[in-house]
Amino acid sequence: MAFAGNGNGTICENLACADGGLPPIPEAGTYALLRPGLGVIAWVVRRRR
Repeated sequence: MAFAGNGNGTICENLACADGGLPPIPEAGTYALLRPGLGVIAWVVRRRR
């Protein structure tokens, strides 16, 4: 069994996804940080008005 990366942080088995395949799925922590960040941006914009 041979493993190789596609340059996007995805590990492919036998180069099956080295041609682009599906985009990587963000981890739950990404959304956990995105939501409060957007809330802070909205708060700043609202406060400036």
